[in-house]
Amino acid sequence: MPIRIPISIWRKQEVLRWIEEDGDGVPTRAIKHFSAKGWKLDGGSVRRWWRDREKLLAADPASRRRAGGGRRPLSGAREEALYDEVVAKRLKKEKVTRDHQRQP
Repeated sequence: MPIRIPISIWRKQEVLRWIEEDGDGVPTRAIKHFSAKGWKLDGGSVRRWWRDREKLLAADPASRRRAGGGRRPLSGAREEALYDEVVAKRLKKEKVTRDHQRQP
């Protein structure tokens, strides 16, 4: 199984700038170029960065991830109700399990 190696935004920006300037707008050319430098890049990842290049180039280079990622709450009211229920059970010293949370 391949190991996932996180790549910072500034490196992604460097790859995108190289594609624009020296790679003639072809994202797969960057794989060979940066592999020679010792970077491990996946072709699918580079193509995805190229599709999202406007967001990546606008992002802060010092950050690790783009803003807006991750799971969004299903429903704000439902999340609050679940939180209140868990807190109430813990105050009563009752056990909180996932099976209990799944019941409608």
